[in-house]
Amino acid sequence: IRATGLFYFYHKYQDNPERIIKTLDKTFETVPWESETICFELWKRFPEAMREYMPLWAESDNEKKRAMSMHGMENIAARNPQFVLTFISRLLDDDSEEVQKKISHILTQIGRVRPIQTYVNVRRWLLDADDTRFNT
Repeated sequence: IRATGLFYFYHKYQDNPERIIKTLDKTFETVPWESETICFELWKRFPEAMREYMPLWAESDNEKKRAMSMHGMENIAARNPQFVLTFISRLLDDDSEEVQKKISHILTQIGRVRPIQTYVNVRRWLLDADDTRFNT
């Protein structure tokens, strides 16, 4: 029922991304898959709103929220790869396995559309890396 309610809310307010993001802030733990689906769509439809709110999520104490901040980010990789790479760079040393998996997924997606730019950034990150980052 919660998932149905979340999708109803999403479709009802689909032209108001701020309202949807604020709702996701309250529901991302109780309906995670549905919240991820909506985040994915918001990165496609409203990248500016996501650029405003997701850096705040990336600073959260909640690892699920930090991971979800990147969900769907590959939708803007071709148009704005440096934003995505800079965003990821702030989370590189995150202790959460969930966050690390999301970083790996996003890097793979960016690498497909912007391989040279991705390689340059990954190389720089690894040159300055300690063993923990290198092994991740």
